[in-house]
Amino acid sequence: ARLTALSVLLAGALLGGGLAVRTTLAGDDRYPAVTVPPGPPTTAVPPTTAPAAATGTPTTAAAAAPARFPSAPPMVGDAEGTVLAAQLVTSESGWALTRAGLAWTGDGARSWRTITPAKVPGGRVRGAFFLDPRTGWMVASARQRETGSRVQLAVYRTGDAGGSWQWSSLGELDLGGDNAAGGYEGGFGVLALPSFVDQRHGWVAVQTSSDTYEAHSFLFRTTDGGATWDRLPPPPGAPRLAFSSRTTGWSVVQGGAGGLYRTTDAGRSWRGVALAPPPALRGTSVRLREPPTFKSQRDGFLPVEFTRQEGGQPRILAAGFYVTADGGATWAPRYVPLAEEDEEHGLLPQAAADRRTLLALVGPGAGKVLTSRDGGGRWSTATSGLEGRYPAVRGLAFADPGTGWAVTGRSAGSLDYGCHPPTPRCDDRGVLLRTTDGGTTWS
Repeated sequence: ARLTALSVLLAGALLGGGLAVRTTLAGDDRYPAVTVPPGPPTTAVPPTTAPAAATGTPTTAAAAAPARFPSAPPMVGDAEGTVLAAQLVTSESGWALTRAGLAWTGDGARSWRTITPAKVPGGRVRGAFFLDPRTGWMVASARQRETGSRVQLAVYRTGDAGGSWQWSSLGELDLGGDNAAGGYEGGFGVLALPSFVDQRHGWVAVQTSSDTYEAHSFLFRTTDGGATWDRLPPPPGAPRLAFSSRTTGWSVVQGGAGGLYRTTDAGRSWRGVALAPPPALRGTSVRLREPPTFKSQRDGFLPVEFTRQEGGQPRILAAGFYVTADGGATWAPRYVPLAEEDEEHGLLPQAAADRRTLLALVGPGAGKVLTSRDGGGRWSTATSGLEGRYPAVRGLAFADPGTGWAVTGRSAGSLDYGCHPPTPRCDDRGVLLRTTDGGTTWS
């Protein structure tokens, strides 16, 4: 039961500790617990014809300039690894979260500096997101271990790359008699993920796991950069959301009856979006783990796996993306069939580098990289250079077709698997990897 709950939380949430929150938070609770009525019924929106190919030359945000569009969401590491999560903000800048706190690089990961606010223990970081190399937010918890039925959270925001921080309260979350299961331990406890589309409009999704393995979800929205927050009905699925505009966002529900959900009113209500497998893969199931990444308000990429149950186990027949060129009104599949020796290895890390370049790490030990340079029409295969050294590659993000980060950890199937002790041929400590050649070599 613990492993089942852990896999659900890991796949959709940024795992961390949390930041210290002033003891006056309880008296500054502007957001009392509420009972949210059931959401509207889901409506199927079938995919139609393939969208037209994107035109123009993709651009990369300058290291010191605000991003023209929200950067890729954070990548989640292993529950017991050293690197818990990371976000590649530009080709040269990004952050990594460890148990010691939040660290920032602005020179392509050649050097790092700590940006956790002063007097804030790194073990209390619950989540982070940077919109550009200067503007970021972190979610804070009032205690190192949240064990009661009421959890107090705050959001820290910076406009100078972590040089200084301001905070505001998210109020007190009522778990309805359940008890939060601590802090970060084993992936249980309080998990949060902020997401912003510009310097004023953003959301914080929160999920807690109790000592009875019950999950509780919360969603907050700001229109003033995080100075004040409004509580919204909880979204379907885990707290890993993606917003492509101030009003349009996406959530993924995992599992047999899961799917893609869309909001067009900034998170107040959600409706289901049907994703049918392509004709050549009729009879397969579409498996989702994370919401889409948008390279513009119109161009989005949703990583998927096409699976079939055989002998009680899922068999991955193909990996790929659903792509949209109209802001998510229609979605079309782009996929590559997997070789037989690669079909049984789950948790395939996939990423869109730009509007035309799609990548996936597949096979035992993520030993192969599949790359499409035409938006998913044709694919090429190369060795990834990872050589099976890492039991699981849990996250993948690219700032441009060459520069990408990956977060590794222990085996996807069980935290008991791994290297004992780690060796140069097998490293399960949870590390951050970087490539500058499209995934064929890593350091």
